[in-house]
Amino acid sequence: MKKVYVLFTILLFTLSLFAVTQFVPTEYDQLLLMKNNGDHYSNAKKVQLVDILMNQLGIEPMIQGMLASTLVQYGATTDQLNDLLSKDALVVLSGQDLAVVLGPSKYTSKLVKAVSGLLGSGIYVAQNSDYLLISTNSELLQKCQKGGGKIPTEMEKQFSDPSVWIVIFSPKLVVQDSIFSLKASVKILQDRLVGESVIYSQNEKATMLLKDMKPSKNFDLYKDQNIGGEIFVFGNVSNFASLNTVYQSLNFSDLFSKIPISLAATETEAVQEQFEQLMDLSNKLTGQLAFSMKISNVLEDLLSPQQGQTNQKVANPTIYGVIGGNVKLEELQQALKGQIKTSKNIRYLDLDGIYVSSDNGKIKFYSSVPSEFSNHRGSFDKIMKFYEPQNMPIFVCVDFTPMLEKLLGMNVDSVFVLTSTVDDKAFTVNWYLK
Repeated sequence: MKKVYVLFTILLFTLSLFAVTQFVPTEYDQLLLMKNNGDHYSNAKKVQLVDILMNQLGIEPMIQGMLASTLVQYGATTDQLNDLLSKDALVVLSGQDLAVVLGPSKYTSKLVKAVSGLLGSGIYVAQNSDYLLISTNSELLQKCQKGGGKIPTEMEKQFSDPSVWIVIFSPKLVVQDSIFSLKASVKILQDRLVGESVIYSQNEKATMLLKDMKPSKNFDLYKDQNIGGEIFVFGNVSNFASLNTVYQSLNFSDLFSKIPISLAATETEAVQEQFEQLMDLSNKLTGQLAFSMKISNVLEDLLSPQQGQTNQKVANPTIYGVIGGNVKLEELQQALKGQIKTSKNIRYLDLDGIYVSSDNGKIKFYSSVPSEFSNHRGSFDKIMKFYEPQNMPIFVCVDFTPMLEKLLGMNVDSVFVLTSTVDDKAFTVNWYLK
């Protein structure tokens, strides 16, 4: 009898903890499950950068104020919305459609019209008991209301670790002819957000793609003296075509567009466009690249007292990238367009804000004319403490410290680091933000 009671208690605990999973449809492409959002969000704000963004820069009260003025029109309040958002959440991806389930909350019935009004036409909102369901597709919304699907046992087990906030699962992730499965999680530790994503090979094509992602042992582009600033991206794979496949299929263009530098929007969009066009020449590229950006100078100019008194143009971010490949400048012009020019005996391709040269098996991208380009190493020495060139096919690091110093006059050690490893069975990405 005691065993039955223990099992019954565990069952009740599980049902109460993951009641939101009753809305998992029988078929889906990806699931994201968030637990105890209110508690985890409070812990996330203990991370200095999150606290600075949400509190000291006033983003949270600004959003709350905007929501309050709209919610009141529907007889709802931000406290009621916060209660709903502070519980659990389920996100379901199916094709191009998305559904979100929030709750449970005793205020759900008061929020249906308000949330529908906030999100506008084309978004479907419904109530099911104390849960709020939102979707971009009415059919997917109905499937979630019907439920009947299951989440993997390992997803539930991960929440036995109280630091785990988010768990993601995809049973089938198709990258052209390669098939993977995906498992990911996000934790909140004492002073940082920590994430891990692993894609597992599910067919021979996927295994071959993973082999092409293995790092080369002779990677040295990151040592280029023009690499510097606060933002760094290094790629080192055996076959550049594998980067091309992953980039196109996983839509990494979103990553470029979401780089948190609105001041550099034009320049980053230009780099993105040129990179995508360069992919067409992937058979002539080595699979090795290094990219860097310096924007602290932009923030310094923007906040300069003289800036508000004159029409002086704000400095552009300093951008530099180098890719291994034997491609003539004329071939690059055919792919990227632009005009070939010469300055101080250096031939380059002028792409209206981005300048490209090609020599000695290296294609270089500059934010100014190559003969006039200069850069500071900036955070380079600091980020090299995190980097293992021969073991990491992809490495990303953003040092927020100099940016925060220019922006707020604060000396805060804040950094985002993304590392990766690969073998024949899996590609693993680990990251943290502190």
